[in-house]
Amino acid sequence: KTISELNKGLEQKVNERTEDLRQSLEATEGMFSKINKAIFTANHQGTILTPVSSFSKTIFEEDILGKNALKLLFFHLKEGSKEKDHLLCGWSFLFDGDEIHFESAQDYLPKKVIQPDKKNTKGKVLEINYVPLFSKDKKVEKIMFIVDDVTQIEQEYMQNRDSSVILSILKEVLAYKNKDILSHQLAESMRTSAYALEELLAAEAENFGLEKIKSRLENLFNRLKVKELQGLYNFQSLIKLLKHETTFKENIEGKKAQVWSIEKVSFLLEYLMKYGDAFNFMSDHNLSPKIDNTLFAKFENKVSEKKSDVDRVMVNLLEYVFLVRKTSLLNEENIKNAPKKARLYGEFDNIIFYLQIQSKFISFLLKMFRKDKAAEIYMEFATLLEHMPSKDKLTVPSLKNHLITPYINIEELKE
Repeated sequence: KTISELNKGLEQKVNERTEDLRQSLEATEGMFSKINKAIFTANHQGTILTPVSSFSKTIFEEDILGKNALKLLFFHLKEGSKEKDHLLCGWSFLFDGDEIHFESAQDYLPKKVIQPDKKNTKGKVLEINYVPLFSKDKKVEKIMFIVDDVTQIEQEYMQNRDSSVILSILKEVLAYKNKDILSHQLAESMRTSAYALEELLAAEAENFGLEKIKSRLENLFNRLKVKELQGLYNFQSLIKLLKHETTFKENIEGKKAQVWSIEKVSFLLEYLMKYGDAFNFMSDHNLSPKIDNTLFAKFENKVSEKKSDVDRVMVNLLEYVFLVRKTSLLNEENIKNAPKKARLYGEFDNIIFYLQIQSKFISFLLKMFRKDKAAEIYMEFATLLEHMPSKDKLTVPSLKNHLITPYINIEELKE
């Protein structure tokens, strides 16, 4: 009788707890349904658990319950990239530690990602926050993801940031007394940086080795610290930062060292171009001399050469992956089957990287000759290719948004 009464009491308690949990889950799901963010939790394996906010389906355009959170959010990160290495390292240290441990480990996790989007050819920008959920012994057991679509906010931020940089540069240039000398020296610096970038883009640069690359970069930085540019605070700050990064860089070799150096020189040349834009803007309003384009004469033939290289590589890629030689011949069937074809193409990722860096270089050269519209289109192609997933994680939207659509813009530009 005593056992029977205890069982009844236990059963009642279980029912009460179950009801409490049900009500709690309903309340949570009710709150989630009113929030315009993707909110979900994942265990140490990355598996997405219930509850999942209803807005998650709007952001990801699919039911994400049971999927892997890391593959869902970060599928575009390339194998061997710094971003993916940081992600995997950070994720492995998040669990079974306390709150302080979590705070230090989450610094390795991406806070923003750009994913392909059917409605926006430039992609969808997602902002990610991570919240630890603890077990009874106060160890991290699960991670809550709060994901927000900040595409429009990010675009406005980038525009405001660029406007702020341009305004700062304009102030520097306007305050400079001898603008003729500064204009000439900026043109020389652009030419020097372009030659350095071209050298690093060459296939043989993969075999330079880190020390040789660092030596080349340090030599470039020293050549750009000429007297006439000493008064440009923003530019000198950039040189100082890049020099510091170069001095302490280690443990990368071969292709990774080449990629790293290309990123540094590209960033430097892109910043120099902003000073060139400032001079050209002022010269259009009779406030300063123009940047002397004659200094770039040796690059004129290279523009056509590099464009032809990009077109040739694209034709080969279209033929192998899409089974056509022209974008005008593409149809839904070609594009639908392309991800499978790309996975079988061993050189796909290398070709995408080649197209990316060559398109960016073409953009710089076009900018030198004040062909701004064409430069912008090639730069957009390069930027979108940078976010192309590895071949084993390709999707139809990623191929459309990052490869086909921007290249069609280049073709239309030529016409």
